[in-house]
Amino acid sequence: MERSSDRQSRASRFDIAPVAIATCAIALLTYTILRAITVSFTWDESWTYIHHVIPKVFISRAYDQMGANYHPLNVWGMILSNTLFGNSELALRLPVLLAHAIYLYASARIALRARTLVLSIAAFLLLNAHPYLLDFFSLARGYGIANGMMMLSLWLATRYLSDGRQLRDLGLAVAAAVLATLSHLIMLNYLLAFTAAFILIWVFDTLRHHKVPPWRHAGLLIGGTGLALVAVVPFAVRLSMGGALYFGCDSLWDCTMETLGMRLLYGQAYGITPQPMVGLVIALLAACSMACVGFAFRNGWAHRLRPMAFGTIIVVSCVASFALQHLLLGTPMPRTRTALFLLPLALFVPVSGLVAWPGRSRIPVVAACLLCLPLLFHQIWTINLTYALEWKPAGGGGQNALHDPCVPCSA
Repeated sequence: MERSSDRQSRASRFDIAPVAIATCAIALLTYTILRAITVSFTWDESWTYIHHVIPKVFISRAYDQMGANYHPLNVWGMILSNTLFGNSELALRLPVLLAHAIYLYASARIALRARTLVLSIAAFLLLNAHPYLLDFFSLARGYGIANGMMMLSLWLATRYLSDGRQLRDLGLAVAAAVLATLSHLIMLNYLLAFTAAFILIWVFDTLRHHKVPPWRHAGLLIGGTGLALVAVVPFAVRLSMGGALYFGCDSLWDCTMETLGMRLLYGQAYGITPQPMVGLVIALLAACSMACVGFAFRNGWAHRLRPMAFGTIIVVSCVASFALQHLLLGTPMPRTRTALFLLPLALFVPVSGLVAWPGRSRIPVVAACLLCLPLLFHQIWTINLTYALEWKPAGGGGQNALHDPCVPCSA
């Protein structure tokens, strides 16, 4: 249960914090709306429109190599938008723009848990100022919708763990995680990790504090996840048997992190190659998280870090599930866009620790600003209204085509 002093601390901030974050959110949403209007349809979006939207395919029966192109929630949204508003780029991309608005709202609510204005803004920008992520919030694909639903589930889980463990918050969090899974198949790993994280938190609380979660909470979590598995797993198995799950890697570090790092650099030559950059980012995020843990245990506010522990379990579980699937089933490791959700998910961990910091300490403010400023520069430097980086090599002859070890293909 959140203490009244915590609420008073946040309430005592100037009202400018929500206004400042709302201004940033409107600017980012305006940017993706402009991109949705000006960026031409990509090959994958066109395939989805021709083969799924025009014939109104609500349930895909195709399990060939292009079967994984079917992202259910995105296709359903495109069909509805096409029926109501026509087939312009903007109309067909309205579902993913709505997902971006949801992502912005959820990340803003997480950031506003901070006790100071600057920390709130920095936390919000840490979760949002990423050009490669913003690319997918202006494309009619399931990746942006998946990230929007995932961030919503993380905020609702944060509220559940920090603000009294209300059944309603848990139910909405599970629903958002299920919607993320319906947006893109790889988010099945997220849903399972999300469920495992709740179970482990409950087990810890039971062993340490003798607080057994109400049976309705456990039943809701297991029931919601079970229904999603019944709906998604048969589809995933058929896709795997049909050879549709070919888009991926054999190495977590040499391909997953290499290709994701390459995309996060967004074609910019900063004098650092992708793997060292990813290693540096992981080290900084880990150091920030460990510093939060150290200060929390030293000063008696470790109970505030449950959302950070929750996010950490999810990250570790997702990575472990990738390795296990690859070892046992031969499923490729994710790469580039299929690994994109790991970016906001990993950032959620230190952000949750920083915004949990009590009082008005300068330590989390300085740490958040140091992490945020390079991202803000990178975002401003890479603003464009003409292309999506992922498909630029195929149509724009971008320099990424010379270095990406993975051939662009559909997933």
